[in-house]
Amino acid sequence: MKKIMLLRFGIVLAVMLFSMPQGWANGLSSDEQVVFFPSELYRDASSDRYHLSVHGWVFEPETLGVDLPVFQKDMGLEKVEDDTVLKRRSSWFLVDNERGKELSIRFGGKTYPMTKTEKNGHFHTLISFSPDYQPPKDLTVQAVLRQKDTREFLGDVVDVPRAGLGVISDIDDTIKISHVLDKKELLKKTFQQAFQPVPGMAERYAAWSALSEQMRFYYVSSSPWQLYPELSSFMDDAGFPKGLFFLKHFRMKDRQFFNLFSDPIAYKVDTIKDLMKRYPKKTFVLIGDAGERDPEVYGEIVKAFPERVLAVYVRDVSRGDKTDSALTQRMTTLFGDKVFWMVFKNAETIDDENIQAYLKQ
Repeated sequence: MKKIMLLRFGIVLAVMLFSMPQGWANGLSSDEQVVFFPSELYRDASSDRYHLSVHGWVFEPETLGVDLPVFQKDMGLEKVEDDTVLKRRSSWFLVDNERGKELSIRFGGKTYPMTKTEKNGHFHTLISFSPDYQPPKDLTVQAVLRQKDTREFLGDVVDVPRAGLGVISDIDDTIKISHVLDKKELLKKTFQQAFQPVPGMAERYAAWSALSEQMRFYYVSSSPWQLYPELSSFMDDAGFPKGLFFLKHFRMKDRQFFNLFSDPIAYKVDTIKDLMKRYPKKTFVLIGDAGERDPEVYGEIVKAFPERVLAVYVRDVSRGDKTDSALTQRMTTLFGDKVFWMVFKNAETIDDENIQAYLKQ
């Protein structure tokens, strides 16, 4: 009798699981959330197959409230009267990352399983399609949830053409005022103050974007992934073109927030080289600032892909109206006459005639 009851229970359970939407059994619990970072839809240069690279983050929000004094001490933050921004930003660093979670996404009317989340809650999945695949008009991915879960977790998909011009841009002190070289100011700008755009950069990027439907933006930064929701909102509000993000992983237990910015050369060079290899028919513009090591990073890229870089622009973050002569010499040593390069103080002074000429070809 007991065996019969167990058999019946197994059959009922199997029927229930079979009838539920894909991803239910291992999907999101009611206390878990997912953030989708912009997904990349592109054609493989060798096989001509379409690929969709999906990257997301599964976590359980902090429900007991952020212990601000502890967080402030750990991060070396000074006390401020209004801690509204700090509460919101710090909450992204204090979530419970969900390891080993399996969920599915829906894209173009079909459902696809994702790889298990890693210990930091992130998952990366590459979905391949046939060469004759036609991308859907609705370029969004959506998490598959339980039947009675009415929440929606959506993510943008960036359809990247194989040719055309790409803009690889840093974020901190290039398009967002961060003061990376001043630790106290960097912490304030990162955790306690509203993000401020570098004047004129959003308008400049938007103007470039309007010149060509094939232009795409790639934001390669040393900022941590935990800041993506805040950065994305800030950039949308400021009017920066949507694009793909390549940020760095940071663990609270590392206790060294400044290590993210200390030596970004290896991380940025590898990331940009991967982009260049993925899109062998694309030409790129590189934009950064002199506060970190962007000139050296871009010097490595020009050395490796001399024919693929149209221009290098570096923002001078030194005080005063005059251009830092040491920076000019630094750029001359790195680039010489290998590529068009320019140091700029203000977005209005950027000479982009070469970009406009290239896009008119």
